[in-house]
Amino acid sequence: MSTRLAEYYIFNYSKCSIDESFLASWKGLVYPSHAFQVIGLPLQLITFWFILKKTPENMKSIKGPLCSLLDAQFCSISTPYMFFPSFAFFTIGTLNWTGMSMIVQMGLLVFTLICKFETTCISLVYLFESRSSSIPENRFKIARTSTRIVYYFLIYLFATPSCFLVIQIPENQEDALLESLKIIPCPTREFFTEQVVVALSDPFLIKVILIIGIPVLGTFIFFHIFFHVASCIYYLYISPSNLTSSRTRKIQKSFFIGILIQTGIPIVILAAPYIIMATALLLDRLSQGLTNSVMIIFGIHGILESVCIILVHRSYRQGFLKILGEHRAKT
Repeated sequence: MSTRLAEYYIFNYSKCSIDESFLASWKGLVYPSHAFQVIGLPLQLITFWFILKKTPENMKSIKGPLCSLLDAQFCSISTPYMFFPSFAFFTIGTLNWTGMSMIVQMGLLVFTLICKFETTCISLVYLFESRSSSIPENRFKIARTSTRIVYYFLIYLFATPSCFLVIQIPENQEDALLESLKIIPCPTREFFTEQVVVALSDPFLIKVILIIGIPVLGTFIFFHIFFHVASCIYYLYISPSNLTSSRTRKIQKSFFIGILIQTGIPIVILAAPYIIMATALLLDRLSQGLTNSVMIIFGIHGILESVCIILVHRSYRQGFLKILGEHRAKT
């Protein structure tokens, strides 16, 4: 601990009312996260194998997006203990065992999460766009490969500014930590006892990201998803064409409903905690226990995604039931 941080701890922090609950501690974050990953990692590996080996021909186009939605980052590789709403944190995960410095871990974590975020956004749009464009009667379908490349490139460009967060990492971490204490004057004791690093210390930029950046980007992606969902609903249910056979339309409806369920549940799981957290922040009721709870929920996103992929799509569901049947037969 630096001299200035030590002075703050002695003269200012002693006056704080600290959340000493188990959930607010690093153990309250890491134990549930790693426990979920013990369950989730085998399930995610099985799901990944199903996507590669059990995907039928009529679903080949969405193999990549399905794989990109699988995620184990938060649970085991580098679990972030966030001091929200500041961007100060330390990690508790597999990378800590390697002796890698926290600054390197921070850069790797931020870069990985940004890439993952952009890939997930594009994959979600692609899942619905591919379903929408597979309907021959859809006048809004993307038929040309060049048009599709331009379309997704523009979506990628819209999300690219988030990459500049990596450039904004403060060089003087001591000053950045003291700036963070202006935002959260009474953090948990881990702020002073662990190797905390700051990814972003500018209060104005933090507000821009939380209040404007994330909602605008979320609305942008939601608009594209909503447009393709609306197109599917219109051409499959409201105004179906007589030129398409009933069997083909049934298959199209089945795929559409499957993707809707598969993506809808995880999106709600991710959006609900963010809304709760933002509301708590606006009402000045945000606590470290709530922040850790949100991080745990974010961590099980990949598990829920795997469960949805297996249960929703018939080929994966049958493959999973076959494995269970063979296991029961052996036992």
